[in-house]
Amino acid sequence: MGISNSKNDLNKPSKSAATGRGKKTIGKIAVPQSTTANTENQYNMLQSLIDSANIPIFSVDSDYSYISFNKSHASMMKSIYGVDIQPGNCLLDYMTMQADREKARVNLDRALLKGERVIEEAYLGDESLSRLYFEIFYIPTISPAGEIKGVLVLARDITRRKQAEESILNSKLLLQSVIDATPDFIYVKDFEHRFILVNRSFAKSQNLSPQDMIGRPDTDFFSEELCLGNPGKGVAGFHADDLQAFQGHLVQNPGNIVTWADGSRHIYDTYKIPLTDQSGKIYAAIVFSRDSTERQRVEDSVEATRNASQRTLLSVIDTIAKVVEMHDPHTAGHQQRVAALAAAIAREMKLDDSRIENLIIAAKIHDIGKMYVPTDILSKPGKLTDIELSMIITHAQGSYDILWKAEFPKQVALMVLQHHERLDGSGYPNELKGEQMLTESKILAVADVVEAIVSNRPYRLAFGIDKALEEISNNRGKLYDPEVVDACLKLFNEKGFKFEE
Repeated sequence: MGISNSKNDLNKPSKSAATGRGKKTIGKIAVPQSTTANTENQYNMLQSLIDSANIPIFSVDSDYSYISFNKSHASMMKSIYGVDIQPGNCLLDYMTMQADREKARVNLDRALLKGERVIEEAYLGDESLSRLYFEIFYIPTISPAGEIKGVLVLARDITRRKQAEESILNSKLLLQSVIDATPDFIYVKDFEHRFILVNRSFAKSQNLSPQDMIGRPDTDFFSEELCLGNPGKGVAGFHADDLQAFQGHLVQNPGNIVTWADGSRHIYDTYKIPLTDQSGKIYAAIVFSRDSTERQRVEDSVEATRNASQRTLLSVIDTIAKVVEMHDPHTAGHQQRVAALAAAIAREMKLDDSRIENLIIAAKIHDIGKMYVPTDILSKPGKLTDIELSMIITHAQGSYDILWKAEFPKQVALMVLQHHERLDGSGYPNELKGEQMLTESKILAVADVVEAIVSNRPYRLAFGIDKALEEISNNRGKLYDPEVVDACLKLFNEKGFKFEE
């Protein structure tokens, strides 16, 4: 349906009693009727543009009755309220939801009675229909004499934007819940050393709430010596580690001795990780810090200290994995399930314990590089463009770079780098062939593929374990290592392996 007009067709010329000149009206805004073909053509072009606009546009008179509307508006009303609108009928009569009618009436009256231009954002419809979110503009139409004759309304569908905003907010709330649940200190500082996120444990250690600390620099809470350092006493200061993180380094500072203002000495295992925005620019550092004072008092051997540090590192790895999942909530639990399957395959293949331990670490954080990929690409429900796909492919190299800079074991970093390589060289990022890949990388590749197939993704539902086993069986010896495939099939077909819910 094109621009529809009421029985008082606004396109028909009328006569002015005062001047005797014809006039043409667009909506309810009166403009002089030109006798030139050029003006007529311009008007026709305007009508055509409004009719073809992909946003709803309509006008109503002082009784809220339709003067005109375009196809997009007719389609919107059909989608939301299931009605076919007609010119001359009242807009409010078509709105089946009482709340929608009241909002529309209030905003129309503001335009009609006060001449205000109104902008609002509102949901239309309810859960049983097509509930959409719109940004709506109400513009009063005024006669040459200054009389308000009606209202021109434009609506822009911002449903997807609102859904994205709600998803981001929910992710932030979930992340806050995760970090508040840990007894370790977790906080984020910007380039000015101001706290922009603080967990409950860290704030409580200062007898404060997180809200008391957010937005303020660390020097408001800790001594200048602790923050800026004191070379004479061998104190490096918090800011020195901050700057390393801001420069892109993953900072590990285990066994860091800190003397609080009350004179008490504490030992902390601290890790600082740079945070980047969607363009890859570093804007802050996230800090994980565990008070290991009591542990150090009871651990009196080098081996005990090493084991405790390893446990701390694994705890940090688990936390990092959760942070990655907050960035890509649609694949929550993916890394943990891949780690479980990879470890089971490695045991079936009789790998020694140290290799299995490194494989588990690699599997738990193999997608850490996805932190460099924009969330809207990771969550996109449809087909990816070539550019979007190329950005996702970079996550393997990004994961390797992070682990390499953090001085993780070389084998762990290589496993992560190679987990998307394939035997025939068709994988990425380096198109390695079978003999160039680590055995652990081949295991991780199979575990990653199987878990991905049996899990839901934004662009598809889960296919199930039968489809996953069919994939690795059909490509045994081509894409996937035969020994790894055989071990995986044995786990599912003979030993009853199942992913934990």
